[in-house]
Amino acid sequence: MATSPARRTGTGFVNLADWTRANAGASNALVDRLAGDVNAQGTLVDRDVSRMSNQFQDAADLANIRYEDPGGDVARARYLSNVSYAGPKSLYDFGDFDGVLDRADRTESAAQRAGDYYGRQAALQDAYGGTGAYTPGQQRLDSALAGVAGAQRFADLNQRWGGLYNRAQNADLAARNTANAYTQGSAEAATRYGQEADRIVAAREAAEREAERNQWQAEEDAARRQREQDVINRDRARRQGPVNPGEGQGYDDWRRNRIP
Repeated sequence: MATSPARRTGTGFVNLADWTRANAGASNALVDRLAGDVNAQGTLVDRDVSRMSNQFQDAADLANIRYEDPGGDVARARYLSNVSYAGPKSLYDFGDFDGVLDRADRTESAAQRAGDYYGRQAALQDAYGGTGAYTPGQQRLDSALAGVAGAQRFADLNQRWGGLYNRAQNADLAARNTANAYTQGSAEAATRYGQEADRIVAAREAAEREAERNQWQAEEDAARRQREQDVINRDRARRQGPVNPGEGQGYDDWRRNRIP
């Protein structure tokens, strides 16, 4: 009697891609949660760094001393010759920048672990493990599902936020470099203001001395001309002799015509 062939039983293996497609809604929700948290954290860090950088630049520009021709205003030039850059030195002057760096570091780490199987397990535990009912098996399965469904998003996430800490540090370094440049530039401007104040004073004193010399020379020229005119007048008087006011004649005519 022929025997019937043995029945083949399934192995229980389910292709992960098929499982992901079958659970697309749940898988995408996991990806959204993981990627959304990282994007939200990174956006906040970027916003804070940008805010601090803008505040720094505005305050630094106001405190920076730039040389401009004082236009003969000695008092202004003297004042600015004694002013130095007193603006902010770094982004630390505008809030808890250490805290910003710490959040940048954690965001960068979160972006990196979102693309890693074991890193996602830890992130999922942080997100869903608060009740204690989220088992390691569930974490492993969810991590695998999210890795398939969100592979490209996680790669983009790491690309976007992977260098966040360095970007924040570089923003502070740029602020420090600006502060150093403004400090040096302000010192140079102050020196120029001092030199210009001295030049203005020297020019005014020279002009005053020149005016005094011109006045003295004008007075001397007037006195000389008067002396010359006096000589001319005396010589003319000697030639004409005394004048009879009533007749308007010279002295010799008067002598000839006078009654003995």
